[in-house]
Amino acid sequence: MRISKLEKTVIQLVFDEYSSKEISEVIDRSKRTVDGIKLELYKKIKVKNVAGLLKWSIENQIIKLQGVSSEWIDIRQKKPTDGKAVLCKTESVDEGCRVGTRINDKIFALDRHFSELTDVRFWMELPKKRQ
Repeated sequence: MRISKLEKTVIQLVFDEYSSKEISEVIDRSKRTVDGIKLELYKKIKVKNVAGLLKWSIENQIIKLQGVSSEWIDIRQKKPTDGKAVLCKTESVDEGCRVGTRINDKIFALDRHFSELTDVRFWMELPKKRQ
């Protein structure tokens, strides 16, 4: 699947927490065009929302994780630092990824349920938010 340079730029800016209006200023297009680009990306890569777009982009190494290794780390070899946000994946790649954090040697999902993730096999540290 081919992702254009403009689409990659939009994905990176979404990841860096730019709003559609801010993205439109950076790429010199209208906000409506930016929203259209995002919707077309959702269709192209078959995701439902921004979370799916970002997850797919990380898995396919479209997003540049500045200052962070974009390699999956086996949890049996190294555990994430307590309190850091990490992207977690099970041994079965088909199940996708979830954002979590390590607290007292357990990994919890960073979602509204904050449930323990017991089947994490690989993880990747997420960068800090932009200032």
